[in-house]
Amino acid sequence: MQRVQAVEPQLANGPLALQFRDSRRGLVVAAANLAARAQGVRPNMSIAEATALAPLAIRTHEPTEDMDQLCTLTEQAQQFSPLVGLEQLDKQLWAGRTLHQPECLLLDVTGLASHFGGEQNLLELIATWLGDQAYFGYMAIAGSVGAAWAIANYGLRSPQPHSPRPANLTPVNSTSHAPRSSTPRSSTLEKGVEGVEPSPPQTSTPPSRF
Repeated sequence: MQRVQAVEPQLANGPLALQFRDSRRGLVVAAANLAARAQGVRPNMSIAEATALAPLAIRTHEPTEDMDQLCTLTEQAQQFSPLVGLEQLDKQLWAGRTLHQPECLLLDVTGLASHFGGEQNLLELIATWLGDQAYFGYMAIAGSVGAAWAIANYGLRSPQPHSPRPANLTPVNSTSHAPRSSTPRSSTLEKGVEGVEPSPPQTSTPPSRF
């Protein structure tokens, strides 16, 4: 959604839906921005039903282009950690997800926070990096990949319409009894459902996967 609104920034201010063609149902909503959701449009709804609810702008869902953009972000995020990857997918959709495609960046920040002025400051620096590119999302640091991923996906979900900055930044010490120097730390960046972002150059090298 954010990638599409980057190409056509005027779409960010009104209801927008991405569509795909289902072999049985025809054109179906793949994703909808907050303005469209506020008027009752939901993923997996037929386009005919969705357009009866809201004056939608409709664009085609392009998962390959979404992946290319995530790969570009993965490369850029190496300024914060030498080990950056994408979330792995299960056979079934994660709870609360509507698209079966990666949406999270995962960073191993073990022992790195002190170089950025602490964990909270590291999150703020990453937020500024995203904000400069007109992205927003949900971020968390925790003692394991799973904990950071879960917090970013399910613990921080309070999207703000048209916010260019991540809505929530949370460092979580899930291994508080271990010495900080030996505590593994993982950072997760979860993209939001709506925003404005530029169209970055494509990458030909896929990122590593955790």
